[in-house]
Amino acid sequence: MASLLVFVRVKRIHYFILRAKDVSLENLSPAVDFYIGFKTIHFEKFFDQIYFDKKLRYAYRDSVFVTNIHEPNERIQGIYPCKNCDVMVEFTFLSNTYFMPYTFSDELEEKFNTFVYHEKRTPNYFHSIFINKSDKGISGCQFTSKAFSVNTHIYLKSNRSPQAIQHILFGITPI
Repeated sequence: MASLLVFVRVKRIHYFILRAKDVSLENLSPAVDFYIGFKTIHFEKFFDQIYFDKKLRYAYRDSVFVTNIHEPNERIQGIYPCKNCDVMVEFTFLSNTYFMPYTFSDELEEKFNTFVYHEKRTPNYFHSIFINKSDKGISGCQFTSKAFSVNTHIYLKSNRSPQAIQHILFGITPI
């Protein structure tokens, strides 16, 4: 398990210490957890609901992009009902937006209640930003390879605004 210490200087005054380390795949963001579940199991049920050709399903199962994760409410209608689901995942597929019910593990649900997540996708990585809702805790970002074989977290502790923290963490890109 490699560890990396990164120093970031912002506006000549503020210094941040970020700690990066490779971690197991058990420490995933909610969006990455959904991607893994969708790629392995849920894509069949989704494609059945939108009447997508069975011959093309495996080719297109990586074409979803998570745009947001919502707590379930009456205004959000999923593509199929689910009474015991924790969240509704909003994602795009072929320029259309869909809502799919999803159930988290207890640990992931606790993370979802503790952090605000922002997602970005690069050609080789899923880039997840997590900002502590209490404004006093540790925030950070996570890079997960498209094959889900490499997972790196970078942690940041700062008294800056959530927008400034988000800007700093979105600026970090893997080589």
